[in-house]
Amino acid sequence: MLVRRLLLYFKRTSFARYCSIIYSNLCGLIAVFFYLFRIFPIDSSKIVVMNNRGNGYYDHPKYICEELLSRNQNVRIVWIINPSIVNKADFPDTIKLVRFNSLRSIYELSTAKVWIDTTRKGLFTRKRKEQYYIQTWHGFGPKKMSVNPSKIGQSTVNGLNREAKFMDLVLSNNSYLSYMYRTDFQFVCDILECGFPRNDIFFKESTKVDVASIKERLSIDSEKKIVMYAPTYRIGKTALSIEQFEIDYNELFSSLKERFGGDWVFLIRLHPFLRGLNKFKTQDDYIDVSTYLDMQELLYISDVLITDYSSAMFDFALTNRPCLLYTPDLDDYSKNGFCIQPDELPFPLATTEAELHAQILAFDDEKYQTNLVASLNKYGFVEKGTASKDVADIILQKIHTS
Repeated sequence: MLVRRLLLYFKRTSFARYCSIIYSNLCGLIAVFFYLFRIFPIDSSKIVVMNNRGNGYYDHPKYICEELLSRNQNVRIVWIINPSIVNKADFPDTIKLVRFNSLRSIYELSTAKVWIDTTRKGLFTRKRKEQYYIQTWHGFGPKKMSVNPSKIGQSTVNGLNREAKFMDLVLSNNSYLSYMYRTDFQFVCDILECGFPRNDIFFKESTKVDVASIKERLSIDSEKKIVMYAPTYRIGKTALSIEQFEIDYNELFSSLKERFGGDWVFLIRLHPFLRGLNKFKTQDDYIDVSTYLDMQELLYISDVLITDYSSAMFDFALTNRPCLLYTPDLDDYSKNGFCIQPDELPFPLATTEAELHAQILAFDDEKYQTNLVASLNKYGFVEKGTASKDVADIILQKIHTS
């Protein structure tokens, strides 16, 4: 009788809906532990960090934590990781590592004074009134940030709406992004327009990057120039296809050498979602850096960036070096929507490899710099290399006044 009822239930209920019901019930069960751990007091010196649901030591949280650690303050940093994709050796010894979605991670979140994250937390997460949650977000680019259920799914929309209610602070690097936080995402928390912590690296007074050391680590000749190709993630049938990112790098070298001179090395950097799928064979002048964690360090050492719709374009713009957009799937990708149309961006645009070579050969640096400044001003960029310090100041204030 029970089996028969279950079969009838499956016939009447779509598989997606059934999975959603299971997930909702599971979230409710896990949420119970957040309430149970409230018997423990909040540790006013503890900061719990999570980067993209358990990813490694990079992005905004890395630079905020390094600033905090450099001040020798009485802070305890706990970083939630997924051990299957993270190398623990990448982290400073002073940071405690805890497994993602473990009972211990729930305890640490439940008893920390400050949370730092780059993406939304799980639906099961429960925040205490005395806790302070800083959402750094991912970045700013032309891709549409949508809360349309038909594009990102109802569960994601529910998560974002719920997240918006208990965030205390979100970071922004320009006034246009701040506007989208209020309108597209309906964030009601405070917005700190201080720049992005990860972009402090591009300001001489803030950076501690050893270019020679990074090149040596990647086996790059110190005299060679670097062009990095960093396409973003796709949605739909081509999402997991890396063949779409193949490019004739030898032809690219010819164009680059003719326009900018020098000998070149080609770096390819896939989106983090595609790291496990990379099949590119590293050679002397072709290096797959998809597993190199800190994208900002790669941008810092690159002489030219080629991307498509990624926020990396505006990060790299802070270097004033040439960035070009290669978008062979522009018509198809545009169906997802843009918050800024690609042809309105200050970066030369190409939809074929032939156009890409032509754009390189015709690259006008004076025009490019003028367009770059105009665009950064248009969107109200506030990057000045002090974002990590500004965020650390707020964290320490919250900790010391607890």
